[in-house]
Amino acid sequence: MHASALEYGKRFFDIHTGDRFQRVLDIGALDINGSLRTVCPAHLTYTGIDLSPGKGVDCVLTDPYAYPFPDGHFHMIVSTSCFEHDPLFWISFLECVRVLAPGGVFYINAPSNGFYHGHPFDHWRFFPDAGLALQQWAHRCGVAIDLLESFTGERRPGEFWNDFVMVFRKPDGSPPPPGLISADTASCTNIRRMGQTGFIGPVTHTEDMRLIDAMRAEIARLRKGVEHNPPQAITRTVPNPDPVCQSEALEDGSPWCFVHRNNTALAHHMPLTIYVVAYRRYAQIACLVHSLQAQTMPEFHLVILHDGPDVQMLGLLSKLCRETTLSFEFRFSRSRHNDYGHSLRELAIRYCQSDYIMLTNDDNYYVPTFVELMLTAALRHDLDLVLCDMVHSHDHPGGRPVGSYAAFPTHPSPGNVDIGCFITRTARAKQVGFRDKAAEGDGTFVADLIALGPAAMRWSKVEKILFVHN
Repeated sequence: MHASALEYGKRFFDIHTGDRFQRVLDIGALDINGSLRTVCPAHLTYTGIDLSPGKGVDCVLTDPYAYPFPDGHFHMIVSTSCFEHDPLFWISFLECVRVLAPGGVFYINAPSNGFYHGHPFDHWRFFPDAGLALQQWAHRCGVAIDLLESFTGERRPGEFWNDFVMVFRKPDGSPPPPGLISADTASCTNIRRMGQTGFIGPVTHTEDMRLIDAMRAEIARLRKGVEHNPPQAITRTVPNPDPVCQSEALEDGSPWCFVHRNNTALAHHMPLTIYVVAYRRYAQIACLVHSLQAQTMPEFHLVILHDGPDVQMLGLLSKLCRETTLSFEFRFSRSRHNDYGHSLRELAIRYCQSDYIMLTNDDNYYVPTFVELMLTAALRHDLDLVLCDMVHSHDHPGGRPVGSYAAFPTHPSPGNVDIGCFITRTARAKQVGFRDKAAEGDGTFVADLIALGPAAMRWSKVEKILFVHN
């Protein structure tokens, strides 16, 4: 569950929870990456239903459109990031209204934009008039329900979703509650409220469209600047198409016995350095490098750190280094540490000079937009940590009950994140270091970062699967 969805859900509970309310129903309650259960007041009885068993699910439905509860049983119903996956959500809506008590409130949060995410399917996105349509549908079916408010939320820093929120109330003759989630109109657009006609904060262009328009204007501005400046005044970070490769054996005082590099002049200008820990995975390392060569944003420096000397790896990496236009180097340590690569990660953090650092392994590979999406989110919103979701190619990674090539939602906590699925500000990495050399060192590093606190560690997540861990 992304941050804004959790925030809106908490506001709903804060506004609408009353003394006479006792029971809450969560539609689509399977906890994939967070749940409104965590922000529900403790005195309420919380029931979660879904089509599959799992965390947060109290009742597994045999029929998705027939709930095993009597009429008017629940005082509050919530549903977050579920209706877009429901092929017949209007039927589910009527069933929700059936089990809602008179005077009860019904909260729906569904995306108004965003990429395809099948669980197992992804059918719908919701526009500003969707709440009115559902109210009209219910009335046509002879069911009384009122739309209290609906709005589209502006996206939060580092997020890609625009939430569409609807709050309904089953009439009982009493006045509706005065509080509104959309009271902070600065963070909402196209607000509808009961008893008012038209929109508050009307916007015809979605935020995606407005961002595209702003980017087009920025591109036009930059092009105009290029036209009025001589070519020699333009600073370019595009790699030299004819890279110069250099090799050197290092003196005894260095932790490395051999270094080979190309385009090193570019390394000091790159906002991101990717450090890869390697050990004799000859086929996998080539796959990794090729996936990084295909990145749509090549503004990064690639460093491969091999755990001990290896003649075969030396030949393979030398060939790859000569073939790529990336800013690329590799280093062989004097001896093998055999500590999961953690000593090499510690050295990487110590010597990194770019603003952001990424640590990964030689058995990973990345989709072409990985660097672009991660680095853009970090730079645009001044974040200290950016995560993405991932896929494991093998069963039970780290002992977790996950099948091969299954989506793995990440979170910055031990056991819920892999070393290769995030970038972090180098200054923060240097603050904590890579102190744990045991098997769970990855998790310790992440825990140490988060322990810096929200003031020092502003993090977010690109809600996409961007790499595969073999």
